[in-house]
Parts: sequence; C-alpha cells; structure tokens
Amino acid sequence: MNRPFIKIDSPILAAMISILVMFVCFERSIAGLFALNQELASSLVDEIAVAILCFAAVLVSVSRSSVLRKVFTYAIVFGAYLIVISLLFGVNADIVQVIFQVALHCQFFIIFISLYGLYVHGLLIPTTLLRALMVISIVGAIFQLLLPELFSDLVGFAAYYETSGISRISRLRGFQGNPNALGSALAILIIAMMYGGNRMFFRRQRVLIVYGVLFLVLALTGSRSAFIYILAAYLCLPTSMTKKMLVITLGVSVLFVSGDLQFLIDKTLYNISLTVDSSHQVEYVRWTLLKTGFDLAVDNFPIGTGAATYGSAFSRDSIVYLQEGLASINAFASYNNIHDSNIGTLLGEFGFVGLILFVTFFYYLVRLGINIHAASFLHLPKARKKNIRFIVVLVSIMLISIFLRPFFSSSYYAVLFTLLYLNYIDYWYSE
Repeated sequence: MNRPFIKIDSPILAAMISILVMFVCFERSIAGLFALNQELASSLVDEIAVAILCFAAVLVSVSRSSVLRKVFTYAIVFGAYLIVISLLFGVNADIVQVIFQVALHCQFFIIFISLYGLYVHGLLIPTTLLRALMVISIVGAIFQLLLPELFSDLVGFAAYYETSGISRISRLRGFQGNPNALGSALAILIIAMMYGGNRMFFRRQRVLIVYGVLFLVLALTGSRSAFIYILAAYLCLPTSMTKKMLVITLGVSVLFVSGDLQFLIDKTLYNISLTVDSSHQVEYVRWTLLKTGFDLAVDNFPIGTGAATYGSAFSRDSIVYLQEGLASINAFASYNNIHDSNIGTLLGEFGFVGLILFVTFFYYLVRLGINIHAASFLHLPKARKKNIRFIVVLVSIMLISIFLRPFFSSSYYAVLFTLLYLNYIDYWYSE
C-alpha cells in the first residue's frame, strides 16, 4: 500500500530535520561540547531547533494539506484563548511574559503537529530517528561507565547524578544529562519495539539482546517513571495475564538481585516523607505544587490565575507565591525544581477548564492521526483493538507524565512521545 502523503524529494532537508530533532534530544551535551553556559545554551539550542522545525512544518504542510491547516488553526485558537484569558483575568499583566509562557506550555502540541506534518511529507522517518536515539543513548551510557572523567570533561557536567537523602547511588545520565531523561528515552524505545514491530528495528535473533541492553542501562538510571511507562504499556499487550505476571515477576526479581528495587523503594519512601514535611527547607515540592494548584483552580474557578504566575518558567517572584504562603519555602525562594508537576501548574494557571482543554486537544491529535493512517484497516476487529490498546498506552503515558514531568511544556518529552506515535503509524504500512 502506498503511503498517503505528498513526498518532498529533498534528502538534504530531511537530514537537516533529523539533526534538529537530535539537537533537542541531546541539547545539554551539545552545549557542553562547545563549552557554553549549560542552562542558557541548552535552552537556546532547544528553542531554536523547535522554532525551525515548526517553521519548516508550516512551509511544507499548510499549503498542501487541508487537515494540517485545520490542526494548525486549532492550535493557534487554543494558544490565543490561553493568552486572552490570562491577560483579562490573570494576575500577570506582562503581555510578553504571558505570550512566551503560553508558547512554552504548548510546546508539546507545537512539536507534535510539526513532526507529524514533516512525516506526512516524507521528511522524517521515525524508525531511523529512534534507532539514532538508541545508538547515541547507549554509546553515551557506555562512555560514561568506562571513562567517566573524560565524559565529564567532554560534556561539561558531572558524569554521575548523585541521589541525596536516601541510600547513596550514582545514576547514569548519559548524553541526555539527566537520569530520568535517559530512562524515559530507553522506556520509549522499548515501548516502540513492543508496539511498532520488533523487526522494524532488528532481526528476530537480535531482539532479545537489544531488549536486554536497554533494560540493563535503564536499571542503571534508577528512573521510576520509566519503569511505570513500560509497565503500563506491557499490561495493554494482548497476552495472557499469566504470562504478564510471569514476566513482571521475573523483572522484579532481576531488580531485586541488582539492588535497584531497594533504591526505587527507598526513593519513593523518601519522597513521601518530604511530602508531609512542613519545613521551609523542602526541595521536593511536587505534592505542594499539585495541592496548591488545585486550591488555586477552586479559588479562581474556572480559569485559574493566568499564564506566568505559578510553577512555570516565567513565574519567578509571582505574587501568587506570596499570597499562598509559598514564597518562604526553599524550593520557591530559590526557584528550583518547581516545574515538576505539569498538572499542578496547569490547574493553578488555567484552572479546570484549561486542564480539560489540554487533555482534550491531546486526545484529538492522537486519534486524528491514527484514524487517518489506519482508515483502510479500521473495518478489521483486530486492527481496531490494536489501535484502542495503543491509544490507551499513549493516554497512560500522558497521565503519568503530567504528574511527574513537565510533559506539555517539555520539547524533549514531546519529541520522544511523537516519535513513538509516528513509529506506530509507520508500522501500519509495513504490515
């Protein structure tokens, strides 16, 4: 079956787009490689890459596809709504901050639509990019393990991420520069192999080896959220519950023997203890962000306090922190780790209506692409069930992520998620 997209024969443009996608995935190492300021340079690399990807997608898509024109229009209307209600009813009157903050909140949608538009015009091959992500991530992990000092000198940050407050453990961070980011990439790769066809990546005899390497490196990152992603995806597979429980038991046993299970348990219990800690020195503020965000959504029903006011990049010194008694808490005073709860931020800034709109737009985009590209198969019961299972996986990843990560405002997680999604769509045409 021919793929239903208008192919643009430009290998150079396709290669440039692939490089930009990799820039988003490894921005910290790229900044360190050129001895630039880590925080400023990595953010600059990220935003420039995202802007170029979006611009390229608009150029090749809007004039060629009525569906993409409609999607881009919806995205613009959605962003405009967030800006208008923030300026009319929010507590931050700085129009520049509000506009930039809304753009950051919508990074997931910007990247998802852009990469999808580039894909349908033949300028992006998701399987190739996932393979590149896999190779670079594994090479970075091995490099870090074997030559940690040289690794640190090259990328400009410490080779290992030291977890404090619990049993000491050095966690792999790889070229991503963060153990959770590396763990999430490996989890997405494993899920892509589960739902995108193992043979799209490697021959049958190599698949188990690849799974083994990915799980081994993942265990060394100590990323709990990554394991949760994989568990949610695995439970949705059409295999018997007996087999699922057997595999899960085997996995837990391996984690127990390696000592990683104890770390994951200790880390979770430590975070729970911080959740109930009322001292002003608390650094783990995810629960505080969520609880206060819910209170703000109730007090400012139904639209919240507006963009750039709570738990977001442009909310530094926001009056909301003072009003809610958060200004003296160490994490807020130092503006550190306050972006961890995407759902808390969305509730606080845009209220219940805003959160519902974000989730609804997400679901609309996910369903749209699958319905378009799998239209020829939807009359088959097996195909419908497979699509439903995969959509459940995608929604599960989103729901898990908005509690644990800045999902909608992170270009990195947007790229990972979109490549997983496009790889599944591509899989239909290999069948």
